Amino acid sequence: MDRPSPFFRGSELPRLALLAVVTLAGWGAVWYFARRTPPRPPSPRSAPAPRPPRSSPTALWSSRP
Repeated sequence: MDRPSPFFRGSELPRLALLAVVTLAGWGAVWYFARRTPPRPPSPRSAPAPRPPRSSPTALWSSRP
């Protein structure tokens, strides 16, 4: 009487290889997303230019009351 092989039968090896590939791809994705740095916040823009005072000569020609 033959003893069964202690390793894999013929149909188990391709399934194990596929499982190993899927596992390695999953851990690779986890490692990639875990190491990503968050995007930097946008740099603050400079303050807008100050408006001229109402008593300036250019205020006389403006259409504002």
